[in-house]
Amino acid sequence: MNSTYFEDQSFDQNLCAIPFPIGDYDGCTFTKCNLSNEDLRNCKFIDCSFTDCDLSNAQIQYASFQGVTFKNCKLFGMHFHKCDPLLITLSFEDCQLDYSSFFKLKMQKTPFLNCRLRQVDFSNANLMGSDFSKSDCTDTVFDQTNLIQCNFQSAENFSISPDKNQIKKAKFSQHNLVGLLHGFGIVIR
Repeated sequence: MNSTYFEDQSFDQNLCAIPFPIGDYDGCTFTKCNLSNEDLRNCKFIDCSFTDCDLSNAQIQYASFQGVTFKNCKLFGMHFHKCDPLLITLSFEDCQLDYSSFFKLKMQKTPFLNCRLRQVDFSNANLMGSDFSKSDCTDTVFDQTNLIQCNFQSAENFSISPDKNQIKKAKFSQHNLVGLLHGFGIVIR
């Protein structure tokens, strides 16, 4: 397998080659790139940023994401649990991550700011200290998830069972406490 090295390069909608070249991307920026359904397997992204990109259903098995930020991106059906878990550090802002999976990943202190996280799977993940501010967590799965010190104060539509997840020192607001009681059959009016 031939691998190419890209450093401090900018890629936009006109420079994103299809098929996407397998390689190491260090300090690169991707803007308005359509990489949906692309094969990104074995690519390595270090300190890269993706803005206004579509990576929906991209194949990311064995891909590496270290210090990668996504802003205003579509990331539907992303199987992050299949990428290289070593040193994974991600940041999401204003992103759509519906149907994605972070199963068993260790992603402490990950920002999910103002994101749509519908039907995302966080089962068995370690998200300690992560921030879900202003995110929509409709039908998102939190099962055996480490949510210690996470911020859910302005998150919406989540359902977190305190007896199935670690939530010590997690932050919630009064208006969204109902998300902690769904599984108990309690009627709140």
